[in-house]
Amino acid sequence: AAQIADQLAQALPLSSPEDIVHFSSIAAREAEARFAFATAARYHALTLEAVDRINRSDPAERGRLMRALAKAVLYEGDRDRARALLFEAAELARRSDAPDALAACALQIAPDFLSIEVGTHDKRHISLIEEALAAQPLESTALKSRLLACLSQALRWTSQPDEVLRLAKKACSEAESVTDPTAEIAALAALSEALHGPARAPERLRQIARLEAAAQAASDVPATLLAYTRALTAHLELGDIQAVEAMNDLYRQLSDDVKVRQYRWYPFAHDATLALMRGELDAAERLSNQFRSIAGSNPDQNCLQTFAAHHALRLVERDRSAEALPLVEAFERENSWMSHWRAAVPWLYWDAGEPDIAQILFERIQPEQYAEMACEPGGGQAIAMSCELAARLGDKDRAEALYEVALPAANGCAVIGYGVGYFGSMARYVGLVAATTGRRSEALDLLTRAVADETARRALSWRAYALADLSRLLHTLGADVGDSRSRLTDLLPRVHRTPLKRAERTLRETLEFVH
Repeated sequence: AAQIADQLAQALPLSSPEDIVHFSSIAAREAEARFAFATAARYHALTLEAVDRINRSDPAERGRLMRALAKAVLYEGDRDRARALLFEAAELARRSDAPDALAACALQIAPDFLSIEVGTHDKRHISLIEEALAAQPLESTALKSRLLACLSQALRWTSQPDEVLRLAKKACSEAESVTDPTAEIAALAALSEALHGPARAPERLRQIARLEAAAQAASDVPATLLAYTRALTAHLELGDIQAVEAMNDLYRQLSDDVKVRQYRWYPFAHDATLALMRGELDAAERLSNQFRSIAGSNPDQNCLQTFAAHHALRLVERDRSAEALPLVEAFERENSWMSHWRAAVPWLYWDAGEPDIAQILFERIQPEQYAEMACEPGGGQAIAMSCELAARLGDKDRAEALYEVALPAANGCAVIGYGVGYFGSMARYVGLVAATTGRRSEALDLLTRAVADETARRALSWRAYALADLSRLLHTLGADVGDSRSRLTDLLPRVHRTPLKRAERTLRETLEFVH
């Protein structure tokens, strides 16, 4: 079909545009079936050009072809062109009074992995979804359910967690009444996204299991990969590193079969995360460069922000936090609605030895925002950093507010983004604010647990930080620190042999303090 389409195209104007449409459409479908999206895009474009030569081409057919071309172009990597095609197709749908076509455009702008693009707040897309929803009939339909799910996810980064959850639940209700696999998958994807936050990880895993089952029953590969992505995040938040590794292997196998850049970079990012957690900074840097290369020249925000977060974390662990500040401040300016960048800026100033600046910036975050942070993907890191800042700066009021928010997550981990960054045991951070608010016995238990957690996870630097906090608290309470001093002394040579200079400095300063 591809060869015939090419020959016919070269034979224009002697050949028939109708014949070109027929054979190039077949060629495009065949290319998509083997995930050859660059080839598919070429033949979809050829089809569209041939349709334009036919005077009697109708808007509905042209819109369908534009959506097909946009899909191939998106997976090829040209997201701007795909977006432009879809908004043009949406205008055709308006002129033709075609609500289903309008809905199809809205659903296709951020499909699959892009439905969880971190930090994305696309007002134009949100307006299109709302317009498509308003054009739907009052009764339940699969399309209406999918649009509700799409709107829930599009509002993810608009500081409306209650509305995000309400829409996701409504999508599930609509999907149950129409028993359509695509609607069920979309609704469950939205619901598992709406249940973010370390304290809700067990409930989220239950919904993710339903999503995975529905996706596999429908042989929906992108939805299965999304289920794996969400499961990875939840397992990391729960501190189950073996489950993270197992799920990452499943993801890698499936994404290797698909061979789409949008999916293939993600398992390498998790490899880099685990290497960072274990203090293997050189290996983590190689893996970060590898996943960034795989993503290509037009990566999504998930990839860009993961790459930036890993770069910043490596600088922190090398005790060069000040060097990370320009990058993190730039991301905070560009993503002011994302709490993990907003909390990272004052934390980095504190770590870089600028506590006065840190305090001014920290006080810009209002205590009532903490609950919202805890519902955000990667919000555990923002809560963790805020807990440490409140403790180090002696801010008892904020420590009290953070204690209430962080306590339900004390058995888990602080995670960055969609499971692509590890920031230590939440027990340590709850312990810090517990000590600041006078809950010293509870703080001892929590910090002791944090040391055990980090030891079990082979998180060398995080073990050092937790042990240092525990030792300082014991010393402050006038308790016997002999055992802690011995553990600090034993750990120091091991850390010294690594690039973990911040952890080494922390251990040395703590040994001086407890002496």
